[in-house]
Amino acid sequence: MPGYYTVKTKRRRLKKGRLLFLLAICGFLLLLFFTSRFLGTLHDMQDRSAWSKDLPTPAQDEHYHVLIYTLSQKEEAPLITGLYLVSTKAQAEKKDVHAIQVPVDTLLNADGDNATSLAKALSSGDREFLVDSITTLSGTDVHAFLEIDEDKLVNVVDEMGITFPETITVTNDGDLTTYINDDEQSALQQLERRRQILTSLTNHILEGNFFSEVIQFRKASPLLATNLAWRDLLAVFKTYEDSSFEEIVQIHSLPGSVDVRTDGDFWVADTNSLPALLTWLDSEGSTMPREQITVEVLNGNGTVGIASHVAELLTNEGFSVIRVGNADHYDYERSQVISRTNDVGPAKDVAILVPQAELLKSEETDIAVVVTVIVGKNYTSNE
Repeated sequence: MPGYYTVKTKRRRLKKGRLLFLLAICGFLLLLFFTSRFLGTLHDMQDRSAWSKDLPTPAQDEHYHVLIYTLSQKEEAPLITGLYLVSTKAQAEKKDVHAIQVPVDTLLNADGDNATSLAKALSSGDREFLVDSITTLSGTDVHAFLEIDEDKLVNVVDEMGITFPETITVTNDGDLTTYINDDEQSALQQLERRRQILTSLTNHILEGNFFSEVIQFRKASPLLATNLAWRDLLAVFKTYEDSSFEEIVQIHSLPGSVDVRTDGDFWVADTNSLPALLTWLDSEGSTMPREQITVEVLNGNGTVGIASHVAELLTNEGFSVIRVGNADHYDYERSQVISRTNDVGPAKDVAILVPQAELLKSEETDIAVVVTVIVGKNYTSNE
């Protein structure tokens, strides 16, 4: 009779070190997965189409031209609500930024069969059409573009938890786009409102350490579309982090005139004035050369020929006087020199030649001058 016997089996135990190793591998894979999802959102803002990759790159000592525009898609097709051709020099010690504000009713391809307003450029074509049109209009290269979708501001501001300063009088987040594009505000007043909101958003992004910046930047990414990599765009934000808009940014409007057509009123660029404006765009100086400063002189005291006299004086001093006429009334007790842009430097140069004139700033985009002079009763022709 066979004896009874038992078979002992060896229970294999997973060593603690091996278990931790497997857990680490799983954690690493999960981290890769969520990181790819996280960075994927940031990468989505970059336009990788062939034309955007082929945009020219400036030499190291040349100025960098960025087309910054805002849009709204509440209508059936996207409408551009603001556009600025910005020039800066990243390697320069001074962080001066010059910009040309292009009115949204500017007529693109005015002499061609495909004429359209700037506002409708994205519905008539696409980003490539817009960039090509601005390149043709300005006669200078565009190296990068930054598109800002204002319709997504409300959700982004809500997700980022941004609290606006008291200077931004918005009763609730839902009024943001209405607040920016208020029809009762001039284009430059709308620009100022837009700048205040985007500055608050940028400041919020740049609070904290690098990882916090990336997280906040990702929250803002649905607003943006650009040909730049997200790291490059974030680096640009940081470059100007400690700079004051009022101190480094100068903006002049695209010179031109209103063209009344059967399908609406459009702004047609003054091609004769553009070369001088483009020279200023890439200049290092803080003010425009006199030959680039366009001036209108208006008779505000009723003396016959007084406006022509002042216009001749300014012309002899090198300024470009393009209009002479009458003011809205003849009861101006004191002469006024009015800056029509946010840069009062050119107006200061003019004011030196108009004794006892009051220096004012009233920004306008629907006139083709940088400075308006109203000759008051305190001015006499023998001065």
